[in-house]
Amino acid sequence: MVATMTAPWRRRLVAASLPFALLLAPLVTAGLPERPAVVLRDVRTTDVLLCGTVAGVDVVTLDFTHSMYGGRVEETFRVAGETLVRTGVRAERAAAAEYYGTYGDVLAEDGWYRVVVTPLTIHDLRFVIDGIGQHAVKIGTTRWAESADTSPARHASLRVELVSTRQRRAWGC
Repeated sequence: MVATMTAPWRRRLVAASLPFALLLAPLVTAGLPERPAVVLRDVRTTDVLLCGTVAGVDVVTLDFTHSMYGGRVEETFRVAGETLVRTGVRAERAAAAEYYGTYGDVLAEDGWYRVVVTPLTIHDLRFVIDGIGQHAVKIGTTRWAESADTSPARHASLRVELVSTRQRRAWGC
């Protein structure tokens, strides 16, 4: 007899507690520590275009068409703390590769030209996204590309930011 009386009471308690738990959930997750993420933003609107958590990200790649010499260019970065470190540049065309080579250190490899670069630490990589460059950013395995007919041009920022749990959920990272 006692067991049958406690079961409805428990159900009522759970039903009454559920709305409070739903109200408290955002407060609890807001208190969780921020973690670094690689974030691509529109500079003017501050909209997040792409977000990738740093955990498991080995390489961040910026891929674009060179505005003066044509051909694709790939700049590769690794995440180091709260910065990006450029570790490589390669281009489809020799002239575009030489543009990045400090001393003309360019090697032909697999139909591309690899530029011998010293690591370059970057806190905030800024670039213009337009129909000429046709930029694409790859964070880990997630790729973002602007449509080819971007008009007007967008000013973008790629950087490592401390991101809360709520922001990671909202931004999809």
